[in-house]
Amino acid sequence: MGVSRERNRIPNSEPKVGTPRRPKRRWITWCRRALLAGFIMIAAVSGWVYFACFADEPTLKDRPPVLDASVVIDAAGVSRLGSSWFARAPGLSRMHLEGDPFTMGYSGAMLAADLFAVQEESLWDTVLEHVPSRVKLCSIGLVVLLNNRTLPDYVSPELQLEILGLSRGAPDPLPTLGPRYHRILNYHAAHDIAHWVWDRPAIGCTAFALSGARTRGGALLVGRNFDFEAGEHFDANKIVYRVVPDRGRKFLSVSWPGMAGAVTGLNDARIYCSVNGARSSDRGRIGTPVSLVVRDVLQHADDFEEAIEIVRRARVFVADAYLIADGKSGRSAVVEKTPDRCIVRAAEGGLLLSSNHFESVDFAGDADRAQGILEGTTSARRHRLAELLSASGANFDPAAAVAILRDRRGELGRTLPMGHRASIDAMIATHSIVCDVSAGILWVSRGPHTLGEYVAWSLDAFETAAAPPIAADPLLADGTYVRLAEARGLVRRDRLLRGRGEATTESREGLKRALELAPDDPVTLAAEAAVREIEGDRDGAWSAWSRALETPPAHRAEVENAEAALRRLRRGGR
Repeated sequence: MGVSRERNRIPNSEPKVGTPRRPKRRWITWCRRALLAGFIMIAAVSGWVYFACFADEPTLKDRPPVLDASVVIDAAGVSRLGSSWFARAPGLSRMHLEGDPFTMGYSGAMLAADLFAVQEESLWDTVLEHVPSRVKLCSIGLVVLLNNRTLPDYVSPELQLEILGLSRGAPDPLPTLGPRYHRILNYHAAHDIAHWVWDRPAIGCTAFALSGARTRGGALLVGRNFDFEAGEHFDANKIVYRVVPDRGRKFLSVSWPGMAGAVTGLNDARIYCSVNGARSSDRGRIGTPVSLVVRDVLQHADDFEEAIEIVRRARVFVADAYLIADGKSGRSAVVEKTPDRCIVRAAEGGLLLSSNHFESVDFAGDADRAQGILEGTTSARRHRLAELLSASGANFDPAAAVAILRDRRGELGRTLPMGHRASIDAMIATHSIVCDVSAGILWVSRGPHTLGEYVAWSLDAFETAAAPPIAADPLLADGTYVRLAEARGLVRRDRLLRGRGEATTESREGLKRALELAPDDPVTLAAEAAVREIEGDRDGAWSAWSRALETPPAHRAEVENAEAALRRLRRGGR
């Protein structure tokens, strides 16, 4: 009954002599677990970003009647939606907004839906031009998303509702960029984000105020160029708004489609407010966007002191200079505001000047302020402004103010190439205005930039002009601006294509054409020099870089870039 040992033996149960054991593959299990953990972590972080970093929409208590209304176009071509309306005109449109916050936002978006879409696309084209690397763009976007997760805490509930209306009043042209409400909320902080991300912004606004014995009839006059190079759309499709909120004061505001904030405006208490960018070592992580601070002044300030107090108590995260003027008292001041400090610099002898650096002694030791003066154009424009206004007579009027805003010379009257960034009028103004604050009249350039006629509006005269226009600049008709605009477009296109690695023979020929159109422009010369150097034409590059330095360029970085290129060419044995 016994079973042989051979039958009970398991086949191949004993290793053969000389055959190594197969290695255990624990590392495969470890990799699988690590991969799973990675997926879980990415999902968790993505979920946190989505729920914690994207702004939640405010809640509507009731269904607003505007949601059931339709746009009607009357016999004059004016688009109407309830009590609001939009009158389109080339270069300078008008929009009347009236009602509760959501209704005004929704109406503004619906009445100008096509322009709103173009404006957002134009803004993103500009972003991609300056940040062509998708990796870098995504990195910056993530940093901004994380930083701005608490932005709604610094925006009033009323303005959040108005921005909600903007997000729902028109189709979303770029849905892949995230929730539209979140995007529009952050667009209102575009100026602030640019300063926060890049501590050396290329800013170039210029403003002034005159009053008393310096002006005809003692009127308080303000002039202002708002230089904002975010695309031609912001100039070509600018809008003068008349806003009649259900709470607060009526006001005029000059901006663009989709804007609930303000950068230049005048209210029915004859309080004027505008903002110029500045630099300071004072930094904040987050705060109220500057455009919403100006909006707060226009909607709620009854007098000069209250306007200053609104700016003073605002919690901001970048440095800016707010020009405030009171048509009732004739007073004006620049409020130099940072996240940590707020200094009021009043007009002296009826004169107030503002470019892009703080002038109060409190900021004399500010390192970033000093760096901004050294690197930018703020000092050159400030000195030229002082030269022109010190020579103005007692009959200074709105037409004389426009002449100042159209000045294209350098300090001491030095000739500069057309469009030079160190001039008061570099032909980059998104809007240019003159305001008789005493009379409550706002003249706005029809464009392009400062060249078009300045049309007058007031809160009481908004359907028709409030005063005769100020004539267009002759440069608009003689072809000068057309040549400059074409040259700028060609240089921009070449830069954009080269940034993407897509430069073509056509773009190269375009750059040559730009040089024919603007032979003395340092920006065009620098672009030509850089291309010639890439092509191996060392003599041509040397000539172009040398000519670019002769102007010289407007910004210190451009000078240093040209000097470095010449040293490089010299070392290479030109």
